[in-house]
Amino acid sequence: MRNGGAGVARVCFVFSMHHPYPVNTDFHPRSGDPEECSFDRDGRDRFLQLVAGAYLPAFEILQTWRDRGVPCSMSCSGTTVEQLERWAPEAYDLFRDCIAAGRTELIAGTYYQSVVGLFSDQDEFLEQVGMHLGLMETLGGEKPRIFDSAGVPLSPVMAASLRTTGMRGAYIEGRGATSAGMDPGFVYRYAGLPVLVKHCPLSDDITERLHHPGWDRYPLTPDTFAGWIASSPGDCIHLSIDLAAFRTRGGREHTLQEFMRSLPEALADHGITPTTPSVVVDALADTPGSADETWGDASSIWEKNMFQQSALDALECAGRWLPDKRIWRRLSATDHFHAMTMHSGGCGRAYRQVSQQEAFDSFTAFMRALSHLEEASLPAAASKDAARTLRSIPPEAAFHFSSKERSAGYSAYSLQELSDMLEFAPEEAIAYHRERDDFARWISDVIGDTRLGAIARDCTNRDELRTAIQNRIRESWDRLR
Repeated sequence: MRNGGAGVARVCFVFSMHHPYPVNTDFHPRSGDPEECSFDRDGRDRFLQLVAGAYLPAFEILQTWRDRGVPCSMSCSGTTVEQLERWAPEAYDLFRDCIAAGRTELIAGTYYQSVVGLFSDQDEFLEQVGMHLGLMETLGGEKPRIFDSAGVPLSPVMAASLRTTGMRGAYIEGRGATSAGMDPGFVYRYAGLPVLVKHCPLSDDITERLHHPGWDRYPLTPDTFAGWIASSPGDCIHLSIDLAAFRTRGGREHTLQEFMRSLPEALADHGITPTTPSVVVDALADTPGSADETWGDASSIWEKNMFQQSALDALECAGRWLPDKRIWRRLSATDHFHAMTMHSGGCGRAYRQVSQQEAFDSFTAFMRALSHLEEASLPAAASKDAARTLRSIPPEAAFHFSSKERSAGYSAYSLQELSDMLEFAPEEAIAYHRERDDFARWISDVIGDTRLGAIARDCTNRDELRTAIQNRIRESWDRLR
């Protein structure tokens, strides 16, 4: 749809609520129970602090909006609802009150707000979407029709999968979309699916910059903000607001709570009508030609670093054979992967900056938890030996490529990753490790595959070694089927 650049007349508020089970950064396999040692023992207390400091004030605002007839939408992960119901039943009841009046549209997602949509096989993605749809239908009385990609780039395969679930449209992050030439005020279509773009600058004005006296627009008033929306080009502005942003910050006078209480009146004064994403998408049916809009491959929007790529590959591999996926699914949450990078944040979510060491520590904790889960699951696998060959390895036991002079700067955390790295590793590194029998010893002693280790010892070049490894990997997968 196009309105000739006259400024928007509508706005969608997408409130999000996601809190994963945090990985234990001091991970140590204290017992045989992966759940006990993989997740932070203080996770319950931290969650309750978040509920008291942010969720409860946010629920009070949403109830006020509901009573005044202001529509909005809510994107909440299944894990957050689980924790609310389990640890904060009063807050859970308030949350249900917020969405009970019918003016809050529930948004679909993956149950664990996870990265599984990036996998080549979409079965787990569809499973988690189905789990989430069932929970949202229980809470709201009907299945959501709009999907929130929650920072995971939308691919053609994901879009096709979502259409099979009955999704009418999807939200994507605005930062990557604008770099692809998209304007967040308009509706697009990608692989046959209508796409709504979150307006990150305006969302971050509320969740990040509103509280900072050093900002040149401080203090931001609801009237000023409503004027910015009114002057934005497009059909509808979509604002993403993480409920964690409602946490009180130093008792400053201009709080988010006060701002949000007054915002509906300011929007009305500027002729802006709050609406829901389904209303925006449904209007496409009355707009000739709007379905022809496309853009380039969105899968390039999220550029993964080495830590994230290794963790993602290990997670996907483990998911193919683990008999019990409950803990594995908790590890699939996007937050765990955001923690592996020095700079992270999302549209309407707090910006996070950490040191490279802290990012590596998060990666280390994740890989230790995943590796321990796989180790503990070996007895229940269809073939214990095959699963052992395919499992991931914690960082302290990884194969670290190097030459005589220095480290190469990359490491293999599984047999498959070793094979992948053999393809591009410099010849001097290959020769160095072959001369020392490093490949054969690591495969025998760490992976635990003495048969393959003996074969590797006789390989004379990288191609022979890669072929031997790939043959063993294929054989192992056959035994697990």
